[in-house]
Order: sequence, then C-alpha cells, then structure tokens
Amino acid sequence: MTTLTKENQSLLTNQLAKALVKFSENRISYLKAEEVANVVMKKVDFSNSALSHKGINWFAKDLIKQFRI
Repeated sequence: MTTLTKENQSLLTNQLAKALVKFSENRISYLKAEEVANVVMKKVDFSNSALSHKGINWFAKDLIKQFRI
C-alpha cells in the first residue's frame, strides 16, 4: 500500500469532499462530504493503478452512485 504525506492526504480529502458536493448537485453538505471523504481516504489503496488513472472525480461519482446520494 502506498502511503501519502499528511499534506497530500489532506489535499486529496479536500478535493474528494468538493467533488462529492459537486457531483451530488449539492444534495449533501460540504461538512457531510468531508466526513465521508475522511473515512474513505483512510481505506483507499493508492497503489491501485485504476484509481490512480481515473482520479478523484471518477471516484466521487462512483461513491455517489454506490450510495445513491
């Protein structure tokens, strides 16, 4: 599993939270999105090439679809 610096992890968590709000069309608040992003980012395997290739926006859309937000 690839590890990130705290700064990079914080940046990615923030980007994921913003993407969750954007792609949910504001159906979830930023605070709730940040809470979800914090939990999810702790479990993400950054050595997964599919995630690295597709990026945060794809990941956010997939989360929204899975949880029917």
